[in-house]
Amino acid sequence: PNYSSMNWKCISMFFAARAIAVPMEAISLEQILKGVLSNSGQIQEVNQDIEIARAQLRQADAAVMPHASALLVAAPIFEGKGDALHSTSNWSKWGPLLKGGLEVVQPLYSFGMLSQYRKAAEHQIVARSEQAEIKRAEMILTAKEMYYGYQMAAELERLVADLISFLKDAVERAEGSVRDSWKKSAVK
Repeated sequence: PNYSSMNWKCISMFFAARAIAVPMEAISLEQILKGVLSNSGQIQEVNQDIEIARAQLRQADAAVMPHASALLVAAPIFEGKGDALHSTSNWSKWGPLLKGGLEVVQPLYSFGMLSQYRKAAEHQIVARSEQAEIKRAEMILTAKEMYYGYQMAAELERLVADLISFLKDAVERAEGSVRDSWKKSAVK
């Protein structure tokens, strides 16, 4: 697994439970998975990629519709007389300059580009949705690996503590037995 891209909230949940002395049994795997899936930035990122793909599909659907644009220019202008080579300007007389235009474009034949654009957008939604499922599965796997790893480490810690106490008792009994045998041999 790629530990450099792990969800740090998931990691912090494990170590926070350890630091504040909350036993791991108090936090269930379901709670951890719910927290990881609802707070993961990586999952939110792939969900946004799905929304981008949906927007591109809406854009592809809109490409077959007619597009219209209008332009209106209004400005003050001084009086000018003459032609392009000889003109006179009257700066004391001003008036409005109005100019407008309307452009409507209807795609008649796009040589298959619009239908392919729509098909590509549909496939991108499917691909991004599958990537989101893969990311969710990776996050669940990572959380489970960490959860069960923590449980195994805690169990090993208890086992080592039991072994240490067993060995201390065995050493004390052996030392007592050796002392008793020395006392008996010294008495004889």
